[in-house]
Amino acid sequence: MGPGQTKHPGLVAVFGVFSNAFLLRIFIARKPSNDSPSKLYPALLAVLDILLCIAYLLLFVVDVQMIYLQDVALFTAYHSYIIWVLSFSRMNQLAIPCLLILATAERLAWLTPKMRRSRSAGRRQIAVAVGVVTLCVLIRIPALYLLDVDTFPGCSEPMRRLAVAPTILASDPWWFFYDTYFIVIIQTVIPFVVLIVLNIIIVRRLGRKEKLLVAGDTVEDTVEQKQLERRRSSGGSRVIATFRLYKTSSSVRSAVYAMVAIVCTYLVSNGLHIFLLLLEKTHASVLYVDGDEYQASGVYTALSDSVSIAYMLSSAVRLFIYAACNREVRQQLIYFGTRLGAGEKETPAGWMSVEGQLRRSVNATLLHNLLHRDVRFRETCLRSMEERRLCRPLEIHQSVRPPFTRQTAPTVMALEGGEANFLLCGGANGEVSLRNLGLDPADPMAWMSMPHKLCHRNFVNDCQFYTNDIRLFVTGAQDGVVKLWDLNEVRVLDEWRFDTAPLQLHWHEWSTKGGNPLIAVATKGSQIRLIDTRAGIAQELSSRHQSVVSIRWCPTRRHLLLAGTQDGALLAFDARSGRGALATLQPFQKTCGVVALRFSQSGWVAVPYREKILWATVPPEGDDGDVDVRELAGHFQSVNDVLYRNHSQQLLSAGGDQQLLVWGALGQKLGSTARRGIEETARADAWSDED
Repeated sequence: MGPGQTKHPGLVAVFGVFSNAFLLRIFIARKPSNDSPSKLYPALLAVLDILLCIAYLLLFVVDVQMIYLQDVALFTAYHSYIIWVLSFSRMNQLAIPCLLILATAERLAWLTPKMRRSRSAGRRQIAVAVGVVTLCVLIRIPALYLLDVDTFPGCSEPMRRLAVAPTILASDPWWFFYDTYFIVIIQTVIPFVVLIVLNIIIVRRLGRKEKLLVAGDTVEDTVEQKQLERRRSSGGSRVIATFRLYKTSSSVRSAVYAMVAIVCTYLVSNGLHIFLLLLEKTHASVLYVDGDEYQASGVYTALSDSVSIAYMLSSAVRLFIYAACNREVRQQLIYFGTRLGAGEKETPAGWMSVEGQLRRSVNATLLHNLLHRDVRFRETCLRSMEERRLCRPLEIHQSVRPPFTRQTAPTVMALEGGEANFLLCGGANGEVSLRNLGLDPADPMAWMSMPHKLCHRNFVNDCQFYTNDIRLFVTGAQDGVVKLWDLNEVRVLDEWRFDTAPLQLHWHEWSTKGGNPLIAVATKGSQIRLIDTRAGIAQELSSRHQSVVSIRWCPTRRHLLLAGTQDGALLAFDARSGRGALATLQPFQKTCGVVALRFSQSGWVAVPYREKILWATVPPEGDDGDVDVRELAGHFQSVNDVLYRNHSQQLLSAGGDQQLLVWGALGQKLGSTARRGIEETARADAWSDED
């Protein structure tokens, strides 16, 4: 027997070691998420697969090489570890199907809509995994005492002075029953049956879900409009059943598909093992030469080797399975093959194409060509900018005070996305008011206040109109509550409570028919909340940063979400994946937090700075000119929020002096309707030509 006969299986075993080590690195580096199954069981399976491939190399490849080379030193080393490695491989072979059952059961549970994903699930999984592995070790510990290495020092041939022989325990009838029936049943038969049943259930459930999703996507737009109308008549979202409520996230589906494929590869090797066991227990004549049970036939040898190779192959191909089913692993594999070999510094798992675009140089307040789109990214963070004494192109046209019941300052504003005629204001005392900008401020119909009993208890942090229906808007306040409002009936449709206050929220501005029901909420923690307004449920996206303070959906990529952190980092997420950040950018110093994010088509950006407004223009892409900053002074206290009204070329600002200022072009200030009427009457020519 030459080394060429074990060359290919040996190479596969070596590949299995490195591929599973690569998978283990990805599983360990990935931060746990409440929106996808845990990576604990896959990580443990990767460890066991590494050890199984190493055991194959030590037991089979070394055996063939020492006989072919007649290496006495290798022969002695082989017999020094064979008992321990063989016993450990048996423990490993028992632990792998047990962990496969646990992982498959976990995936099945994630396909159940009523499953409650508690925060203590991770600790329970660790305890269960440790308990199962410990039990497998205890069950297979007697294997250490079944074989022993006998020495024959008087033998003239060095390669025959050591031999593996059974001990007295191996001939005990109780051990024969234990090893022949008990071990075979719990290691081979039971896992085979249980895994087949679990995977049949998973496949059937996935099939039903896919049919449901296809039907849901077909009528998604019309269903959403009907559900919004149903909300207004039913008084809440808790009784609404939607297709999205039962939709399984892509991260869950990919995890389930990967585990189903892994189990199928295991079932192939396990099925081959069961077939060999049946032949052995029935003493099939095909296994022996001329009926002699002490002389194995070529078929017996081939089947035995095939079982070992099948188990090893099932461990080695895990990387291809995860690469086919898991985009994160696939992107890491592509990155490893194309960039790591070129000597570039390795980065965390993520969407490399996104990161490549985000790593482009920035010019103070903007990023160019995000995701191959000519969309300029603005961050209006509270930081010092270069102040210049330039001519002021804007002047104050109006100064009004919101009709809050108490003397309080407006803290946040929002404009409806149509003609921008309606302004939504939130106050420091939790009140919410709306103003019709098309009416004169003196008109009593210009303002509308929400009932005080429905408002927040304190400081309103953010608010926004729904893009496709200005009768709906959402607010978030320091009391930890996000509320969905209906202007038709002046009531709260739904509300979501969080442990920490929502600092910023953004309702997706996707303007196609049906819109987008997702509201992203930043709560100054590592978790980003995603609220589905149709289903009334909140999901989470995890980040490695502990303080996400700003949030924004990309207007050109429906599922791309950007977040800013208190330490100056910029994060990109894919809402469909449910994973951590796809890419991370650090364009600012860690002492400067990204407290606001905006996408803009123009070259202007307004930055609140103390009691002033910095009205800046950013040069177009390719122009290295300076940022033109102009100072607007009108408030007597700090400016809380700034909005740009594109249709009328106006700038709106809210300050701590309880005033709302409307800024317009210099020299185009218009008075009130009543004042204009008086002026026109006074200037009218009432004299006749005869007089």
